[in-house]
Amino acid sequence: MNTSAPARAAGSVAIRVVACESTSNHRRRAHRARRSRVIATAAAEGAEEANDPTQTPAGPAAVRFGIRAELDYGEALIVVGGAKELGSWEPESGFALTWSDGNVWQGDLATLTNDAPENSVHSTAVEFKLVVVKPDWGGYWWEEGENRLIDMELVRTGCEVSGAFGGHVKVNAVEGGATPAAGSEPLTHAQKAAQRAVANVQEYPEAVMQAAPPPPPPPPPPPDVPFTENAPTDQSPATAAEVATPPQPVMVIPKINLPPPPPPATKEWQGGGPEWKWHRDKDQERAKMEEARNRSDGGVNLPEGPAKYIAAGDKEAPSWLQKLELIQSILGQGHRITLARLGAASVYLRWISTGALFCAEDGNHHRPNRPAEIARDIFVSLETVAGELYKHGAEVGEAERQMMRQIHPWLPSFSSEFACSEPLTRIRNIAHRSDISEDLKKQIKHTIQNKLHRNAGPEDLVATEAFIKRITVDAHPGECPQAFVDEFMLFYDELKRFFNCSGAIERLDAMYDTFEDETRARVQELKEAMWALDDGSAGHDGLTGNEGQAIYRALRASIDVRGIFTGGLSTGMRNDAPDEAVSQRQAWRLAEIAIEELAFVVLARALQSAGAGVEGEGDEKTSHFANALNSGDASMWGCAAAAAAGGMRHMALSMWRPMQCDAVARELEAWVQHGSPIATQEDALRCRASLQRARRLVEAHTQALIDGFGDTPVGLGKSFGIQEHVGGTFVDAVIRANVSFQLSRLISPMLRAATWAAGSDTAGYDAIVLGGPVVGILQECDRLEPGAVKENWHKGRVAPVVALVWGADGDEEVSAAGKQVRGVVLARDLPHLSHLAIRARQEQVPLASTEDEETRNYARYLVGQWVFFHVTPEGVILAPATDAQIAAYEADAARISKAEPPTAAPAAPAPEPVPETNAEAESMDDVAWEKNVKKKGKGKKGKGQKEKVKKTSTPEPKVAETKVTAQGTVQFSDKLECRPLGDATKETGGAKASVCGELTHFAERPEAGFKAPPGVFVPFGVMETCMREAGKGDELTKLIAALDAAAAPDDPDPAAIEDACKAVRDLIECVPFPADLAAQIAAAMPTNSWVVVRSSANVEDLAGMSAAGLYESVLGVSTSSAAELGSAVQEVWASLYSRRAVMARRAAGLKQADAHMAVLVQEMAPATVSFVLHTAAVSGADNTRGADGFAPSRTLEAEIAVGLGETLASGARGTPWRLEIDQTSGDVRTTAFASLSTAIMMHKHAMHLGMKTVAVDYSRQELSTDREQRDTLGRRLAAVGAALEAEYGAPQDIEGCVVGDDVYIVQSRPQPL
Repeated sequence: MNTSAPARAAGSVAIRVVACESTSNHRRRAHRARRSRVIATAAAEGAEEANDPTQTPAGPAAVRFGIRAELDYGEALIVVGGAKELGSWEPESGFALTWSDGNVWQGDLATLTNDAPENSVHSTAVEFKLVVVKPDWGGYWWEEGENRLIDMELVRTGCEVSGAFGGHVKVNAVEGGATPAAGSEPLTHAQKAAQRAVANVQEYPEAVMQAAPPPPPPPPPPPDVPFTENAPTDQSPATAAEVATPPQPVMVIPKINLPPPPPPATKEWQGGGPEWKWHRDKDQERAKMEEARNRSDGGVNLPEGPAKYIAAGDKEAPSWLQKLELIQSILGQGHRITLARLGAASVYLRWISTGALFCAEDGNHHRPNRPAEIARDIFVSLETVAGELYKHGAEVGEAERQMMRQIHPWLPSFSSEFACSEPLTRIRNIAHRSDISEDLKKQIKHTIQNKLHRNAGPEDLVATEAFIKRITVDAHPGECPQAFVDEFMLFYDELKRFFNCSGAIERLDAMYDTFEDETRARVQELKEAMWALDDGSAGHDGLTGNEGQAIYRALRASIDVRGIFTGGLSTGMRNDAPDEAVSQRQAWRLAEIAIEELAFVVLARALQSAGAGVEGEGDEKTSHFANALNSGDASMWGCAAAAAAGGMRHMALSMWRPMQCDAVARELEAWVQHGSPIATQEDALRCRASLQRARRLVEAHTQALIDGFGDTPVGLGKSFGIQEHVGGTFVDAVIRANVSFQLSRLISPMLRAATWAAGSDTAGYDAIVLGGPVVGILQECDRLEPGAVKENWHKGRVAPVVALVWGADGDEEVSAAGKQVRGVVLARDLPHLSHLAIRARQEQVPLASTEDEETRNYARYLVGQWVFFHVTPEGVILAPATDAQIAAYEADAARISKAEPPTAAPAAPAPEPVPETNAEAESMDDVAWEKNVKKKGKGKKGKGQKEKVKKTSTPEPKVAETKVTAQGTVQFSDKLECRPLGDATKETGGAKASVCGELTHFAERPEAGFKAPPGVFVPFGVMETCMREAGKGDELTKLIAALDAAAAPDDPDPAAIEDACKAVRDLIECVPFPADLAAQIAAAMPTNSWVVVRSSANVEDLAGMSAAGLYESVLGVSTSSAAELGSAVQEVWASLYSRRAVMARRAAGLKQADAHMAVLVQEMAPATVSFVLHTAAVSGADNTRGADGFAPSRTLEAEIAVGLGETLASGARGTPWRLEIDQTSGDVRTTAFASLSTAIMMHKHAMHLGMKTVAVDYSRQELSTDREQRDTLGRRLAAVGAALEAEYGAPQDIEGCVVGDDVYIVQSRPQPL
């Protein structure tokens, strides 16, 4: 911590602070550096400005502060100095500044009194320093450097203190703002360009134009301000709160002017300034070269990979050209494009382009056309694989495409004017003009011309911009003829084009003549829309007024123009494309990236005009924007939805999940067409679902950037000796400059308002399984899998655990993670009727989910602590456990421990098998079934079904073996055969195949109300027969025995288990699948049909282990391909020995040798929607039981998703439609709208094409737009559920789908209660 004392020397440099957009949504992310981040942009002011008579005092304030500093959450900025108003050097009494938009800390002092004795050396000025107050009394961070001074003469007339924390600060009289003289002549193009260039140069005064020395070590604490961390002070509580509490939002809507001036290359320049040269100094060049080579440590502490390669290669690459060649060696044509390479190259390119890594001359002579050639090679390499519709080379993913966008802006142009043999010759002509002095010629020749033509680099543009100031602002009258200045400005424009530093409008102007008429009209519309925002004609009446209309106009125009470019770039580029085509493609790519940056600024204007308030923690809940949304203001919702939809379309144009982003945009626009989207609870639920989709897309995009860069910026920064905060905040800065970042600011308050209107838990939780209260230690894990939750011992026993789980497939077992898990908080959405929810309900483990960032962060904060967890219909409580709650748990645990009998010996294994024939086993099963039916008193197996079984069954051949295990009897076939699904029994094909066979018979009854897909099953024993006939039977037996041995120890070796599992799977999959068996299966199915190949094991639906999702189901298998069909069956067989399945059986106490697999093959139906139906409400309210142990439930619950049921079963993020149907009244209640992003569909009119994954647009789904459709489907499903419940005599867990007007049932099992 820097606790430096105020230094006793002072200096002040006049600067200008440029505000910029920022938000706090990512402040809590793990990659954020845990120290204050200070960003400043300085501008030199003319010496005459301080004494300008047109400047006016600061009004009633003697001193007005405006200091830019971006601090961490909870930190505050104060001014401490030699005046009582500044605390007299006591930080506890310092003057607290207030946070305002743009990270500018402001405050006004009405008076300022100097503490220094009169006539002393310090009596004419007040010394001060800026100090950061750490949260929770964590101390103070004093800025480094000398004390700053406020001239008392300026205080008397009113002054302004502005600048940046840790940077340069100016103290000047407040500017009055002179107006231009009337009748002044319009400026020429060259004069306008000169003004822009001068403005750019002014951001880099001489004080920061030199190479910045490393920061000095923190000075010692001031002797008169004793301080130790957490030491008590005599500060009053009120003052402490005033200083340490983050600033609260002020209901003042700030305005910004758009568009910004064209960005110079130096907009992010971090390097030193130019050195004026009158001759070449080779000694200095060699010294610089050596310094550049020694900057990197070679990446000695970096792991092997692209970052280490770059750090090592940089030692031999001092010049910009050589550094580009280094990038070419990993990204150029012929090299593999990977995420790691793109991340490392992006960081390196950005740093060398902004001066964070300076470039030196390398002693060689290369004209600028050589860097242009390298840029072309890299560009072609990236663009050949970047196309959406057609591409060449290796396949790249969505994250790689986003990282490519981080490369393009930092490559030079390779257009024909720069790829020619002698580019940029204009500067040579300028240096030999006869109308300028010899001294000026020498400066131009040696500072710019010769350097540019020997070893060009970004520093040349910095020098050129500084030279413009030299020949305009700093020039003596008549020193530089206007013709010379105009010619120099033309060269400056050329240089900007070479370094690709033009803004969006400049780029569009440069290409205007090449556009077709329609494109020109759209470009003109964008320019006019931006001018309206820039010149103030749009007004400042907020998002719902004329200003908002101008913002939407600009947003729509930017989407239209950018869409033209991205449409032309949607196909991959041929690597043999002509030079002109490649050059034009680069211009188009950079134009669409620049328009995206323009959209970022427009969205910022939308937020500010909406009154989104101060960007900071908690602000989104209290701002004018949030209040208007919460009130249901239809106009504000319409405006906000339009802005958010525009942002989503820009994300789609950036090729981030474009179909999903466009679908969400259409939904947001649709829900506000007829008024407020939260007018009713159902409306709010529907709007909330779309906003949840939008938030997931934004979060996923942010995570892709985080994953793409990884730890590379930090690691490379250390290798190059760059200041820690530069590497630590690199990713944060990239994210904050993205459209998705502004979208997060829009969506977050909208989602909160919709959640509140929907009556959902405003704390961000979704109560899935009610239960508790539970007291336990909060542990986090990636998934609920064996070994994921560790044992914590507390007073001689294993402490209970509440698990914070970050990922789920939806079919996990809670107990598989550990018997000590008593509650689960899932950090993502989950269907309420998923297998995980069912098992948690069966095991009486309370379960809640959340996707709210604040809620997840708070839960993570509690990890390792004792917590109190309670899931109720009214909400979810997760909080630190009190001492009384922990003591109550300990007392209960001690009482239970005393009451428990001694541990009993394990139960004896089941007796050896008795049934000797299949008929005998079937008879026994029928007797057991009939006893069960009589006991339940509910339903019986229909006559139609029994008659169907007797009519269609054929005498079964004598089986080779019958085996009785603890899980029941298994009958093995010794043939390579498949059988009709209707003939399946639990003994021959497992419970799943047996029930599916029963459903085919039930569906034939007139009163059934549903259909069941036909199929066949491959019985138990066929896999073993296949292995024996291939001569691998004994080997299979030995490998399974070895697997049992590997899994037997109390603490097995995970690697040994994985190796044993892989050995079994490899053996099963390597044996050729019998062609005759594949032909049998294909012949039993419709010709050229598509089927699903499903598992049906004897170790499913067991107590303590449902096994749902443990084994493979292969969708979309073509029966016309014997190889594809055989491979799918083998994949299902082999899934019996996946590591996850083996560990789950081990946790349930099952032997691996007792697990067997049959296979179920059914024809796939082109489902419109799929569903899971529970015939007994899972909320607990209707789960009443009679004396016989069962009473019919009054409420059924259904979860429905678009397309095939795999979407519901796969654990995809999002929610399905949730319906509750009252069987008594027939009323249907919608409790959630679907937000699942994608669906798996069969090609409806071209079944031979198989399956496809599509983005779902819920504005076109009747279940979202038409309540009558939801009610009709809900009542129909309720009738089917009631029939199956009556048939099987117990509540059912049913899976099915809807095809046209038909309901298909594919699975029905007893519902765990």
